[in-house]
Amino acid sequence: MSVSPSLITNFSYCFLGSTVQWDNKSQKVLISKGKISISLTIDNPVALVSNDGAVRGVVIAPPELVKDRTVVPLRFISEVLGTEVNYNSPSAGKNGRIDIIPKSVNLPEEPIKITIETSKGAIVAELYPKLMPITVGNFEKLFKSNFYNNLTFHRVEDWVIQGGDPLGNGTGGPDWTIPLEVTPTLKNVRGALAMARSSDPNSADSQFYIAPWLDGQYAVFGKITQGMDIVDKIEIGDKIISVK
Repeated sequence: MSVSPSLITNFSYCFLGSTVQWDNKSQKVLISKGKISISLTIDNPVALVSNDGAVRGVVIAPPELVKDRTVVPLRFISEVLGTEVNYNSPSAGKNGRIDIIPKSVNLPEEPIKITIETSKGAIVAELYPKLMPITVGNFEKLFKSNFYNNLTFHRVEDWVIQGGDPLGNGTGGPDWTIPLEVTPTLKNVRGALAMARSSDPNSADSQFYIAPWLDGQYAVFGKITQGMDIVDKIEIGDKIISVK
């Protein structure tokens, strides 16, 4: 999506129902829809997203100025503003296509409670969809499809347990990744539930960990509320029986 900063400072996209403002001095774009706002800065790979006062940062492809037009990441913005975005790859001589389908956004105000049933016992956690909607949405999609059933904890050290890899060796995952999403509200304290990733900030997929440290670099999206004694007993090879 691109807009011309030299034309206007305030206008609306009808298909998203949002208002877009351009500040030439600060080189920022502010996109607003209801209680949701997205702040983007030219050449900055971090977008700030506010949802009713809850702020998080998301790593994105940096907005650019191209021939006096501001180019911003359409898919990211569309998903934040409450649309379903489908990408159709080029085939049979046809161009690729992005379909943007409006839908309502109904993020729960309260945490989502889940139970990670393991071969050592049950671990109960709560997830925070309002603070971390991309990360929680991805995790929820995975466990509702039974992705985690019968996988193992492949990494156990004195400060971390990690699981969610279908290959069981730390290199596997689904056929997609999600962008890094962080909020200052959620810290890597003992019992934090967060997404594992490689050195690429936007490489998280299905692998998660329970551990301290790493603030601001990894997506903390929940915390353990019961069963830290079970967490402390987990050994390499112990199974994740189910996540519900």
